[in-house]
Amino acid sequence: MVEPSAERRAKALELGAISAIDPMADDPVVKIREATGGVHVAFEVTGVPRVLPQCIDCTRHEGQTLIVSIWEGDASFQPNTAVLKERQL
Repeated sequence: MVEPSAERRAKALELGAISAIDPMADDPVVKIREATGGVHVAFEVTGVPRVLPQCIDCTRHEGQTLIVSIWEGDASFQPNTAVLKERQL
């Protein structure tokens, strides 16, 4: 999981999360890909524009990104990041 709050990261680990990444200290895409080679499914739950492309980029070939958040504004990403690796949004 990726979470900027130290308290929430600690709680996630306490409740069984395998890892908890601080996006302010580390590049979450790099950390996730180093640990997993890319996840099968990523959930975008923030509604923060910079998080959407990170969420897509951390998935593996044929991975899925599920957008759960409600967006108040526009978000952009490079469509080829989904098309060329057969990812699903």
